[in-house]
This record gives sequence, structure tokens and C-alpha cells, in this order.
Amino acid sequence: MIYGIKDAVLTRKADSGSYFETDSRQATAFSAIRQRAYSELNPSTLSASHPNIEFVYDIRPSFPKELIEFTKRELDFAAALWNHVFESKVQINVALLTEQDRQYIRGDAWFENNLPAIFTRFDGRNERPFVAGGGGFWQRSGPWTGNIFLTTASYLDLTNVNYEWPQVTRHEFFHVVQDYVIYKYGRARPSSQSEDALLSPLHFREGGANTVSYLTAFRTRGWSSDAMNWLVWARSSMFRSWMKVESVDDAIRMMAAAEQREPHEAFEMSYAIGAVMYEWVIGTYGLDGFTKMLNQFATAANFDQVLQRSFGLTRSEFYSKVAPYVYETFKAANG
Repeated sequence: MIYGIKDAVLTRKADSGSYFETDSRQATAFSAIRQRAYSELNPSTLSASHPNIEFVYDIRPSFPKELIEFTKRELDFAAALWNHVFESKVQINVALLTEQDRQYIRGDAWFENNLPAIFTRFDGRNERPFVAGGGGFWQRSGPWTGNIFLTTASYLDLTNVNYEWPQVTRHEFFHVVQDYVIYKYGRARPSSQSEDALLSPLHFREGGANTVSYLTAFRTRGWSSDAMNWLVWARSSMFRSWMKVESVDDAIRMMAAAEQREPHEAFEMSYAIGAVMYEWVIGTYGLDGFTKMLNQFATAANFDQVLQRSFGLTRSEFYSKVAPYVYETFKAANG
């Protein structure tokens, strides 16, 4: 799956070598859950207006020019979709950087904690380049703000790049949404990753962000479905020796394992299984139901309470209801 950009909008390369902008598959080619989840996250009436969100950009000279307007457009539409979640106007700082910015990031703890290892990978030029990012909502300096960084190789070539790159911008924006709904009323931050997972399990943190990004960033329902299936296939292939989803019971076991960051395989699989889990949520309860879920995080004591308040389900009931869709999606993607 090779993508290009035309007028700041995603295109996709055909076998012929031409780039195209549409997908010929009908909605009925996809599961009812996927159809609804995509439609809910891509309302036909959505504009780029987001009065509750102001972006402040820091764009470094070496950042690939072809990605700049694309990134701004993606953030505008992400903000428009989630504008209703923000109760008052917020500022979101966006930094676009490359490996040439090692000196520039010095003195910024967030950048220094996250970027040098990524820059080193770009320096090596021994793997397919990619787009990486980080996002959240906290008091970085002065008032509480949203913060996003996106980084890629200064020598990026869109014909030779990791297949996930189109969704990273929207994924990181959703991390701002997640942090905002959790901390908007002053909740204390957890002291450990295991404590964090009690309220926001990793399959929600990373997988939920993937649900939103994979179903909104790839322009068409068909491209989104292809990307979701590729995500499930790629992660399943890499970590099949750890755990497979070959039954509904396997799906439940993996969902439970993907609540935490350890072991590493659980962390990696949380992106894929969580993407399918919250696709089911949106495909079942709609965007309104998912928003209701988001709104519980500010005051809920834990994830169990979020589920009970949102859907009237215990965690085990939630996993049992989601598991058949997870199993069928994994089976299809790996078939």
C-alpha cells in the first residue's frame, strides 16, 4: 500500500503505477460493524471548523514540505470531529521535526525523552523510513495545553515509507483527546504504568487511538479496511509465538493481556486488538455512545466503572461481547 499526496489529500498507488483518489468497493463488501464505525467517524457534514481548538505550529526547516499542508489538514479535520469534547477553548502545540533537529530539541525534557532514539534510527538509513509521533494534554509550561510532535526523516520518500504513516497525525491528536477527558477536572496523574492501566488500559490508550486514526485517515472505507486488516495481520505475524487469536476464548485472553505494557508483546498487540475492540464499540453504539464513554473518564474510579456507566457492562461482559468480532476480524485478516 503506497500512498501519495495531491492537494494535501491522500492518494493511493495502483498496480499500474497511477495514483487514484477513490475506491470502487461498495459498503456491503465490509462487515456491518465496520460499515457503521466508518460512517460514524466520517460524517458527510463534517467541516474543518474547530472553534474550541487552536493549533500553534513549530515547523522545522528540514521537515518534508509535502507533508506540511497534509498534516495541517489532517489535524483540522481531527479537531473538527472531536471539537464537541472540549468544554472550553484549548491550545494545541504542534512540532514537526526531523533528525536534523538534535540541537534544537535540547532543553525540552519531553523532546529529549522521546526523540533522540528515533533520530538515531533515521540516521542509520538501514530501514524503511516512517512517521513517528507523541501526543497528550498536560501543563508542559504555563497553562495546560495539548502537545503533539510528529517526526520523520528529512530524506523521506513516500514511495518507500512504512505503510502506517498516513494515520499517525490523527492517532496523536486522539491522545490529546484521551488526556483531556481524563485530566480536565484536575485528576492526579498515576504514579506508575500499572496504576495508569487501571483507568486507561493500553488497548484503549493505543488501540482506541488506532480505531479513530485508521478509520479516518485513509480517505475511503475500502482503504481504511485494508489498513486495519494489514495492521492486524502485521502485528499477528510478528507476535504469533506469544499468543494467537484462533478462537473467541483466545480473543478474550489477548484483550485481558493487552491491558498492560508488559510483556513487550502485549504492548505491541494492544495497537491491533484495541483497534478492533473500539471499532466494535463505535460500530455498535455509534459516535454518541463512544463519546459517552469518553465523558466517563474524568470522574470514574477505574475502567470497570467507565464500562458500567457507559454500556451497563462489567469488564468480563464487555470482553465477551467484543470477542466474536475480534476473532472474526483476526481470522479474516490472517486468512
